[in-house]
Amino acid sequence: MQIRLIYHDKARDLVGKSGDMLHVDESANGSSLLSRLATAHPQLISHLNAVRILRNAHDVTADTQLCDGDIVDVTIQHVTA
Repeated sequence: MQIRLIYHDKARDLVGKSGDMLHVDESANGSSLLSRLATAHPQLISHLNAVRILRNAHDVTADTQLCDGDIVDVTIQHVTA
């Protein structure tokens, strides 16, 4: 199945582009997507605790199942000390 990734703000700056089309397994979920993003874009690894993922404008948890045609927004939240 295929999903559309849209990178916002700092995530876009780190990845170097505004979006991607990504083929994922039928069993893909929030956790596997985050892992795949970290593998594809190692520059995100130091920001993983601040990455926010939305699927069709709804927050994604580790167990959120992804579906064919989903639009997935990826952003990095500002973390204050």
